[in-house]
Amino acid sequence: MKKLLWIDDDEKLIDSSMPVFLKNGFYVFKATNTSRALTILREEAIDGVLLDVRLYGDENGLELLDELRHRYPTVRVAVFTGYPGYDDHVRAERSGALVYLEKIEKSIPLDPDKQREFFDALNQVFPERPVSPPPAVAPQAAPSVGSSTLWIDGLYFLLMFAVIITGVAVLSQVVSTWVLPVALIASALLYTVIGAFILRTQGGRGLSQKNFLTLTLEALRLLPVLRKKSNEQNLNSRSREDKNSSERES
Repeated sequence: MKKLLWIDDDEKLIDSSMPVFLKNGFYVFKATNTSRALTILREEAIDGVLLDVRLYGDENGLELLDELRHRYPTVRVAVFTGYPGYDDHVRAERSGALVYLEKIEKSIPLDPDKQREFFDALNQVFPERPVSPPPAVAPQAAPSVGSSTLWIDGLYFLLMFAVIITGVAVLSQVVSTWVLPVALIASALLYTVIGAFILRTQGGRGLSQKNFLTLTLEALRLLPVLRKKSNEQNLNSRSREDKNSSERES
């Protein structure tokens, strides 16, 4: 929606014409005198000015045009008058007006064809503002891992490794089949270290101690089963030895 400042002493004309301007893509700010017009230009981002020649009292639209050119050199102005004249037309163009439009019976055109021509002329004078592209967003770097956090994780892994080594030493004395628990505990350690490294490089917190402890406990839960199996193997072995001894004696 384009913002248009319409400066005209006929306030009723502006009010009655606003719906037509809105329908054609113009939001109208109205001003009936120079003071109000300059206030709106100072406070609003106006796309263009539609300026009448004859204003209230002794004010003249062409004199205001000269002042606009001085104060707001980039503002685009179209003169719209119900009293067209050659001299005013020339003066308006020399003062920087982009187009000189005539009112029809002191109003905007009511005939559909003429009204379309009127707004086509305004759209040429007041084109759409170019839409600036959104600012580029720099990619966010992955959060860095503090050295203190790495030290804590390193000490934690060393502690868990010491516990694992101690557990393996105890298991090797208790059961003869120690390959399985060693493999399970080593897998838990390897899983933890690799998982922590992957999550660290992706900016995560690393693998939690809970996951590591769960895997370790799962391995240690096999101790009773392995001990029972070892006892059964020892009993079977002793039975076979006793049987062999009996056969040799006989």
